Amino acid sequence: MLKLFLILKTYILKPIKYFIIDLLVFYPKNETIFYGGCRNTTNKFRLIIKNIIQPQRILFIYRIFKHNPKVDVRLKLSGIYQDHIKTLHDQGAVIVSKFLNPALCDDLISKYSDDSVIEKIIVDKLDNSKTRYRWPQITKDIEEFFTNDDLLILARSYFRRDVYASTYPYFHHINPQSDSPPSKDIKALSQFNSSWHYDVPLGLVFYLLLKDMDKKGSHTKYLAGTHKLPNNHLSGDDRCLSDEYVKQQNLDVLDLYGKKGDLLIFDLNGFHKLHRVKGQDRHALVFSVSCGGRVEMNCEKMHNAMKSGFTPGNLSPEKAKYVSALFPSGPHYDFSGTSFLKSIDIY
Repeated sequence: MLKLFLILKTYILKPIKYFIIDLLVFYPKNETIFYGGCRNTTNKFRLIIKNIIQPQRILFIYRIFKHNPKVDVRLKLSGIYQDHIKTLHDQGAVIVSKFLNPALCDDLISKYSDDSVIEKIIVDKLDNSKTRYRWPQITKDIEEFFTNDDLLILARSYFRRDVYASTYPYFHHINPQSDSPPSKDIKALSQFNSSWHYDVPLGLVFYLLLKDMDKKGSHTKYLAGTHKLPNNHLSGDDRCLSDEYVKQQNLDVLDLYGKKGDLLIFDLNGFHKLHRVKGQDRHALVFSVSCGGRVEMNCEKMHNAMKSGFTPGNLSPEKAKYVSALFPSGPHYDFSGTSFLKSIDIY
């Protein structure tokens, strides 16, 4: 019986699967809008078929919903955030003006230059420009941003579920050495951030701008409403959208920029890309939240984050739960003392 099943799977089911994949990915054969790694689509019917063939993304969402049931959505949002939550639901992205006093942003930048950060530099193959990721110690001002009450309530109201910090707060600094090329001139997968792509479902990212940005400078572009789609891909050939497809479908392109101290928020399931402008850098303090899963738990970053006195055990129960995926407790993780320090050496 097993042998018969393996023969059926190898010689009948597998060819049928890949025949359907070829139809979905490579048809229609319009090379002016579908090419390279830019063969994705916003067509709901085709996306639903993709999710049937490749159900991992749906199963991931199902598991999250199963273990993270809906919460009471009658949460107290201040007046300004009530408008923001509506915009976020409708468009998938929102700009919160004057979230932080610009003078305080300068204080945060001084921590970016601190020797106590953990740094990772990625060199872009396109023009050798450097993107710096720096994870600082969580000082009081960074903690206030990372665990801000209004932002946590907004995230919970948006997903109608508990949310968890999925990344440690980090400084993100990019200074492109060239302008963004059109999608037909780049390899989508190797120039992923400069291509129209989506990330994880059930996630929000928060960008606190540490310097002024305008439409003529480097900034994020976002396709409004695409966060509502069951986005998926079957291979590297249909991971992204082409510029020509976006134009042909008349998709609504949002330009996310603002002044120092403004906050950009967007749903990671929506299509977005970095619009690069030569010599125009972008500098922000960033963190992400999710309803569960895809969490960046890292002992080195955890240990460094707590060096300035940040102690999850001193947070309110709700906030301690919110950071629990990044700062787990238990026999191998202690928020203070030698057992926590020993756990660092294990890894």
